[in-house]
This record gives sequence, C-alpha cells and structure tokens, in this order.
Amino acid sequence: MNSGRKNRSASTSEILAIESIFGPPPILPGEDASAYEALVRQVTADVKPAGIIEKMWVRDIVDLTWEILRWRRIKKTLVSLVVAVKHQECFEVPASSEGTAQSKNSIREASQITAILWFKEDPKVLELLKVLEKHKVILPMTKSIDSAFLSELDRIERIDRLIAAVERRRNAVFREIDRRRAFARSLRDAIQKAEDAEFEIVELKTNARTAKANGKAA
Repeated sequence: MNSGRKNRSASTSEILAIESIFGPPPILPGEDASAYEALVRQVTADVKPAGIIEKMWVRDIVDLTWEILRWRRIKKTLVSLVVAVKHQECFEVPASSEGTAQSKNSIREASQITAILWFKEDPKVLELLKVLEKHKVILPMTKSIDSAFLSELDRIERIDRLIAAVERRRNAVFREIDRRRAFARSLRDAIQKAEDAEFEIVELKTNARTAKANGKAA
C-alpha cells in the first residue's frame, strides 16, 4: 500500500518537474487533465528517460499524442453532429406524408430531442433507434452515417492530413530516441573494447616481467 503511494508520489513529482521546465501541458478547458497525466506516466514508464534531452522528447511525444487524440475526437464530433441532423430526417420522412400539423410538430420536436440524445450517446435512445430501424419505422441509421461522412468529406480529409502530419512529427521523435540510445550503446561498446584491450596489454606486460624475473632467479 505504501509502495503504491510512493509510486504515485514519484509519478506526480515527475509530472510537476516536467511542467516546471517545459511549461503547463496543452490541456484545453473541458479536457480531462487526469488522462493527460496518465499518458505522461505511461510514456515515462515505457521510455524511462535518462537526462534532460530524453525528458524533452517524452514531453514532445506526450503532447503530440494528445494533439492526435484531440483531432480524432474533433473528427468524431464533426460527423456525430451531422449524423444527429440526419437522424431528424429519418423521422420527418414518414411524418410528411400524413397527419395533422400538430402531430407533425410533435414528431419534429421528438426527432430533435432524439437527435440530441443520440449525440450524447444515451444508451436508451440508441437501443430505441435500433428497434425503430428493425421495424422499419425510420430509415437505417447507417444511411445517416454514410451521408454525414460524404457531406463532410473535405473537412474529414483535412483533419486526417493534420493527424498524419502530427504522427510524422511524433515518429521523428521516436527515431531520435533510438538514434541517441544506439549511439550511447555503440559508445559504451567502444569504451569497453578499449578497456579490454588495455587490460590485455597490461596483463601481457605483467606476465612478461614475471617470466623475466623468474628467469633471473633461476
């Protein structure tokens, strides 16, 4: 129990240390700060940064990943908004054929409320829409989703390009970490080889002197 608290304290200290050097995290109002902190802990645990340079790269990786997640969320929100509007059409199509003006207004209001609840991912409304779709009371929801994607294709493509650009920047950081660690490994190997060679030379000289001394003694 104590070790768990110590680990959490160490993680919090790490986050605060990173913030003190690189400034506050890029968390917008309304975004989940705890999710960002969890991402920092996970990346730090996996990368195990050694020194300030690698800590800078960890911050870059975390911030770029956070940006990628944000753009993906924006894309989902964009499509969901359009689909919510399209869902109203599912109800308005059968309502346009028959019924009084009052009943049509009631159906229209119900469709608007349903669209809002669908956007909020209300599980009861999602289940209701599936039942209505199954009994062919409304148009298939897949048609609304397909229509939403097609109507927003240009914006979706721009968002995808932005995501790809950020992913390339993040991958570049990964490569820099690999290069730095590969250089450090090669440097350690070279030093180790030099030390081994020097030890062999010293050992040979020592053996030679010992043999010479033994010869004189004989």
